[in-house]
Amino acid sequence: FDQHPLTRVRRWLADVVDTIHLEDSVRPEGLADGSSPSTEGTRITQRIPSSILGQLYLMAGRMDQAEVMFLQSLRLDHGEPADSSAEVAETLTLLGLVREMQGKVDAAEWALLRAHRMFAETAGAEDLRSARAAGHLARVRVCAGRFGEAEPMVLRVLPIFETQGNDVDVAVTLNDFGLIRQATGAHVEAIALFERAAGHFEKAEQAQGSP
Repeated sequence: FDQHPLTRVRRWLADVVDTIHLEDSVRPEGLADGSSPSTEGTRITQRIPSSILGQLYLMAGRMDQAEVMFLQSLRLDHGEPADSSAEVAETLTLLGLVREMQGKVDAAEWALLRAHRMFAETAGAEDLRSARAAGHLARVRVCAGRFGEAEPMVLRVLPIFETQGNDVDVAVTLNDFGLIRQATGAHVEAIALFERAAGHFEKAEQAQGSP
């Protein structure tokens, strides 16, 4: 999972370890010579990016601090993201998720809607990242009770997840679809969708080695 936040943080931490410089004056006794790089070029001169700090706060469960860090990492122009790269879209996705976890539905939708547009523009609507951003957006709209807006998005991304995604992608989307059908009174169909979602959740747990 090359683009997973944990993978990216681990990669960044490995770079940090390789470039740490410890001055001789503070080096523990017995590590005076050759224990770490000593050239000026190995010193870390840049602060940790706000987006990386946001991911660390996210993994620690500090959603409020993660939101602050993700916002700081975005360059806004009149309240809108000034850039539309895939990297900015990833940050917007994470911002939307931490806002959703805090119950900030409208603010989450703002971030996820822009993330979806950016992914669609840079990678195409069929790209898995575009589909996941759309799936997150649909889930937020389901939580807000806007089932009519969420249903077309769910129907559009479900086939993409079934061919390109994993069991979690499919399970979450099926669960959202079940909530939509339940809200419209189609209870029999909703139960079938929930059962399918449960099956995919079980597969995901087995793949991760969960009992």
